[in-house]
Amino acid sequence: MPELSDDVAALLHTLPRPLPADADDHERDLYEQELEEVLARRADTARRLREVWTTHDYDPLLFALGEQQRAKTAADERIRLLVAYAREFVSPRPYTQEALAIEMEVSPSAVRGAYDHQDVEIVASATGRRTTVMQQPAAEGTLNSLIAELEERTSGPGREHVAGVAQALLRQGWTPYPPVRRTPNPKYAKRYVRWERRWPFGTVISLYQEPAGFLGTYARMAPDDPRWFSRTYGINAEGEKITTADVAAALAAYADRVTEHDAERGRA
Repeated sequence: MPELSDDVAALLHTLPRPLPADADDHERDLYEQELEEVLARRADTARRLREVWTTHDYDPLLFALGEQQRAKTAADERIRLLVAYAREFVSPRPYTQEALAIEMEVSPSAVRGAYDHQDVEIVASATGRRTTVMQQPAAEGTLNSLIAELEERTSGPGREHVAGVAQALLRQGWTPYPPVRRTPNPKYAKRYVRWERRWPFGTVISLYQEPAGFLGTYARMAPDDPRWFSRTYGINAEGEKITTADVAAALAAYADRVTEHDAERGRA
């Protein structure tokens, strides 16, 4: 399918704008250099798309479309991380919503909803920094309200264990924090309880208790990281019943693992 591959490559690498009639020699040299680079990228892409078609019997247009979508998804994620860093990790003064909105070509209010707690955790892990957003632990009444809201949003067998899991966390030394509101529209605000625990040699871990009976670290933490934790209570993906006692036992084993990790950190 050479014609389709060539056409898709042409769409992915469009030619530079023609020069005005009064362009000088320097502008012409730059234009020729840019044109040569675009044509080279176009030829390379067309060759790669033909290989995809002949080797894997994969339609070149669909393959290219999937690539662009994955690139867009990755770019959107990088934007969320940059905004999270700019708003919550830069001190003494974070970047303003107005300054970020200009570069993002959105309204300043949209900047507040451009990232969430998962992005904040990824930034903290990548940079070794902690968010500058100050939080107070949830008082007993606030925690009770948060748990009641999680129960309301958790369907099926997980609902009956929401409060029990929270009590297990409290007994094992975890401190509850209410969610940080990062969007001006309460309809789209994230619902969760953030549970934090600190170890003697500087290890700080946040677990997120979320609707649908989930308790765990942020999604992008690698499962082989000793700080990683993830449990679904109620009925898990394999159809097994997971109770409050199961979660409490898993938390105790997890705390032992993190304690060992923290001690190694202290010896380093």
